[in-house]
Amino acid sequence: KRMIVGHTIQNYEEMITRCNDKLIIIDIGMSACYGGFTGYLEILNDKNEMWFRYN
Repeated sequence: KRMIVGHTIQNYEEMITRCNDKLIIIDIGMSACYGGFTGYLEILNDKNEMWFRYN
């Protein structure tokens, strides 16, 4: 149904989706050398409800 990938740093400071929300790119550069952003993806139930959380 979905593919979630990490370790693919993008030029974004947020998680992004592609392919009609079927591809979720979650690497936001937690390392200090990339800006030190923290966050996580939470998928609730099986109703396609997704939350991107940032600190």
